[in-house]
Amino acid sequence: FRDLLDLNLVSIFAACKFALPHLRRTQGNIINISSLVGTIGQLQATTYVATKGAITAFTKALAIDEAEQGVRVNSVSPGNIYTPLWQQAIDAAPDPDECRAEGAAAQLLGRMGTIEEVGKLCLFIASEATFTTGVDHIISGGAELGYGRKSSGVLEVESNGSPEKFGDEPLLIARRLNCSVVVGESRYQAGLYSEKKYGPRLHILDDGFQHRALLRDFDIVLLTAEDIHDRLLPSGRLREPFSSLNRADAIVTTSGMNLTPPTTKPIWRIRRSLELPDPPLRPIVFCGIARPQQFIAQLRAMGVEPVATRFYGDHHAYTSADTGELAALRQQTGATGFITTEKDQINLGPLIDLLNPIAIARVQMQLDDPADALNTIFRRIGDRKPSP
Repeated sequence: FRDLLDLNLVSIFAACKFALPHLRRTQGNIINISSLVGTIGQLQATTYVATKGAITAFTKALAIDEAEQGVRVNSVSPGNIYTPLWQQAIDAAPDPDECRAEGAAAQLLGRMGTIEEVGKLCLFIASEATFTTGVDHIISGGAELGYGRKSSGVLEVESNGSPEKFGDEPLLIARRLNCSVVVGESRYQAGLYSEKKYGPRLHILDDGFQHRALLRDFDIVLLTAEDIHDRLLPSGRLREPFSSLNRADAIVTTSGMNLTPPTTKPIWRIRRSLELPDPPLRPIVFCGIARPQQFIAQLRAMGVEPVATRFYGDHHAYTSADTGELAALRQQTGATGFITTEKDQINLGPLIDLLNPIAIARVQMQLDDPADALNTIFRRIGDRKPSP
C-alpha cells in the first residue's frame, strides 16, 4: 500500500509542490490524473481506489488554496482507456476476445476510450476551460451510469429485492412487467446468462442505443420536447447529437410534438398520462428523477397543486434524514400528505412508512398504433436476417 501511495499520490503532491512557484508567477494551471474508480469504487481494489480518491480530494483542496494566486487546479478521471497495460491484460486472459469485449461493453458507448481522447480533454481544460477550477472531469464513456446499483456481476432481478442490489429502474421494470430482468456491467454476459437459463429469446435493452459493443436488430429512440432544445453533455443531458438518429430504426415522440427529425425513420406517437389514486388535498410533492418540473406540470394539469416541493438528484437513495426533513416540512406547511413517483417509492424502501399518507403517481404510456409498430419491427428484423 505504501508503494502504491508513493506512486499515485505522493508523486503528484511533490510535482505540484515544486511546480507551484513557477505557476504562481505565470498564473498557469495543474491537471492531476485520478481515476473513475476514485469516485465510484471498484471490487477488490481498496488500496488503488483509496489513492485515486485521495488525488481527487487533494485537487479540490489545492484549488481552494491556489485560487488567490490565479492558479487553476483540476483533475481528470479516466475509465477504461485502451493502453498498452490494457493490451497486456487482454493477452494474458484465457479468452482474449471475450476480455476485450467485456472491457468495451462496460461503457455506454460500447468501446474503450483512447489515450488521444484523454489528451484532448486535458488540452481543453488547460487552454479553453479558463473558468474551471477544483473540478474532477470524468472521461468514461458513461461507465459510471449504473442507476444506483451497488452490486456487481450478472444478476437476475428479484422483484422484492433492493435498489442497492439491482438498481431502481430494473426493479421497476420487473415489478411492472412481471418478466425476467437481468442486469450486469456487460450486456453481452447478461445476454449469455439469460439464454443459458431461458433459451434463445427476444432481448430488450434499456438504454441500449449507445451500447455499440452489441449488434442490435432494432433501435428505438425516445425523444421528448425538452430534448429538442437541450445540449450535449456536459452542458446538457444529450449523449449524442441529433444526427445520430440516423442509426435508429424508429423514433418515439409524445403526441402533439412538432418534430421534423433529421432522418426519414418512422415516427411513433405515444400519449403520456399519470394515474394517481386518492391524492392528498394539500400535498407535498417530492421526487428524485431527471426532469422533476415535468412531473409537477403533469400534476397541475390534473388539478393537483402542491403546497411545497422537494427535489433530489436522479436515483436518489433516501435516508432517515430525508424523511425527517419531509416530515418537518409537512408540519411547517400544514400539508395533509405526500405525492411521489414509483421510482422514488422503490428508493424509499421501508422508509416510506414514515411518510403516510402518501400517494404514488404511476406513469402510463399508450402507443397510438401498436399494431403498426409491431409490424414494423417484425418486417425490419425479417429484412435483416441472412438468407438460408
